[in-house]
Amino acid sequence: MNRKTDSIDFVGFTGNETKGQNSWRWAISPSPYVYIIDHSFSIKEIKFNLKTSQCFSSQKISITDSQNKVISPVSVVSGEREYVLNIDMTDSIVKMIQFSTDAEACFVDGDPRNLFFEIKNFKIN
Repeated sequence: MNRKTDSIDFVGFTGNETKGQNSWRWAISPSPYVYIIDHSFSIKEIKFNLKTSQCFSSQKISITDSQNKVISPVSVVSGEREYVLNIDMTDSIVKMIQFSTDAEACFVDGDPRNLFFEIKNFKIN
């Protein structure tokens, strides 16, 4: 996370998990979202990989903002896909990024969570 970004809040995701240099959060809702709070009034670049759950090899994923404006149109993600998004924060301090999937929850033996997809190595500049 860049020092100029005041905070990032993940809602509908698990806490951050790590292994080596990789970090990830599981979506535990079919429509989780991320709040970005930033006082720089600039365009922020967000990079991450989205990985489908082991129950569904492909999922339809869309990404919108709080006014339902398309940030990334509906696309089929098979396995893992890298996203690079430019979020215009020139006129606001807070932005919401809403993820949506058509997949059902994935239940993995020994894990009580409803898993939908994974966001890996989330970075903002």
